[in-house]
Amino acid sequence: MEKTRGKVLSRVLSALLIVLALLTVCKIFFIDIYTVVGAAMSPTYENGQRVFARKVGGAGRFDAVIIRAENYRGGGVLPEDADRLFKRVVAVAGDIVWSENGVLCLEYDGETHILTDENYGGGDIDRMIVQVERTVVPDGYVYVLGDNRNNSADSRIIGLVAVEDIEAVVL
Repeated sequence: MEKTRGKVLSRVLSALLIVLALLTVCKIFFIDIYTVVGAAMSPTYENGQRVFARKVGGAGRFDAVIIRAENYRGGGVLPEDADRLFKRVVAVAGDIVWSENGVLCLEYDGETHILTDENYGGGDIDRMIVQVERTVVPDGYVYVLGDNRNNSADSRIIGLVAVEDIEAVVL
């Protein structure tokens, strides 16, 4: 009886160690938990909210992303201690992006898209006060905006974001 209990305990502990090792590998290489800082992604994500994000694979149009901030802090726009930015990719390489009367406009796949009713699950996105100048997104870059279009230091201010600076894509 004692030997059986010892074997069961040994198997349970071995299984727990394997699960712990797999979770550690996943966290390091594939998925992590991030905390939203600031109001730039409201109403979709709120300050202090925790989100899961994948660290592998590219970001697509309309994905919420986490960007390493060190290359975008200059000029006093971002706090010097900001280490990450939470934004939404609105245009990828080859797209043309602009706004008209506060409404986001995109041209891709040979078609023009006027996004009058943007909603990414948290509520309607407000029209922009600061307009988007017509921009062609080059290879290796994306154009990002905060969902809180009137309270976000995004590509309208910091410029295009290098794809290599995207740390993770929010799930």
